[in-house]
Amino acid sequence: MNAVLNPAKFLESTAHVDEAAVQPLPNSRKIYVQGNRADIQVPMREISQSDTPTGMGGEKNPPIYVYDTSGPYTDPKVNIDIRSGLAPLREKWITERDDTELPTALAQWTPTARQVCEDFDHEPPFQEDPPTGCKRIDVLFNVDGSGSMTAEQAALRGTDGMAPVFAEFTDALLAELTEVEDFHVGVVSPQEGVTLLGTHRDFPETPESPETDCGVPPGQRWLVGPSPTLAEDFACIASTRSGTDEVTAYNTAEALHDPNNAGFLRDDSLVFVVMLTDEDTHDQSLARMVDIRTRMLDAVGGDLSRLVVLGIAANGGTFEAPKSVCSGPYGKAAPARRLGAIIGSLRERGVLQDICGGDLASSFTGVLDDVVSACQAFEPVP
Repeated sequence: MNAVLNPAKFLESTAHVDEAAVQPLPNSRKIYVQGNRADIQVPMREISQSDTPTGMGGEKNPPIYVYDTSGPYTDPKVNIDIRSGLAPLREKWITERDDTELPTALAQWTPTARQVCEDFDHEPPFQEDPPTGCKRIDVLFNVDGSGSMTAEQAALRGTDGMAPVFAEFTDALLAELTEVEDFHVGVVSPQEGVTLLGTHRDFPETPESPETDCGVPPGQRWLVGPSPTLAEDFACIASTRSGTDEVTAYNTAEALHDPNNAGFLRDDSLVFVVMLTDEDTHDQSLARMVDIRTRMLDAVGGDLSRLVVLGIAANGGTFEAPKSVCSGPYGKAAPARRLGAIIGSLRERGVLQDICGGDLASSFTGVLDDVVSACQAFEPVP
């Protein structure tokens, strides 16, 4: 029958120092310089220098001396035994002072030493990584309210017998993102000078009145979902009316900063922006494209991972092959070259869907995976 192995005795009998740790250092040797008494030996390292080449051969160079802090491990004259510990070099000096009682000193030192060992060996309790994934989504729409957008608005809102595209999109989104607690939905108009989120039908061309009130709770200018009346409420606020001087991208960026919209945008949310238009954004007199991009990023603290921007507009083509007015399911649309450039500057966080290339349902389906992956990868700041 085999004897039971004692782990402590096994470790004691097999303890040794790795040979590589006690090998001499190259081109040098350890020496000691005596201090003001014979038992004070200061460790130094004598480093050899190679000869300096000369025309007459080599010129000898003297060694260099440096202070050596490597301890006894690099002294070939010392027998290293890790079970015995280091030599008590200071013991004689402390004894000569005659001001220290060893038992008392050990009694004072032992608890500290034990605590140091316990702290060194302490393993903190396992902590899971902080959860990722967005819990809140803030959705901002900029809906072109000009007369040529009647069909697109009807499709977005789900009126005139059409399926409610936005309501179906939010249902699909929440089916994928089961951890999302709520989302805000706001609508802004592209009309110059109006960055206030709309709470009334036919805003801003028609003044707000009880007859056009969409029933948004007082004190806020956005909807909160999920809600059993979300489709109906959104159909009302998304029914915008505006002139033909459209500054779509500019108003979108400024709406995120308008103090009258305070509370819509939250610090821990994923921000999903949708710009729906059949024309380009005509805001070149108000801001450069790079400034509009910067304003959008500033709204999310400069964190591009918090932002997804969808533009549903006519594809402007390329510089070499520009496109002209196109015809699609909802009628004609002018190429949105400036709007496309701003969206493209957001790299993978900007998506331009051709309004002439398919219906709105396919446009939202095409961006669904982008929003889902952005939400899943989102890391809220604690």
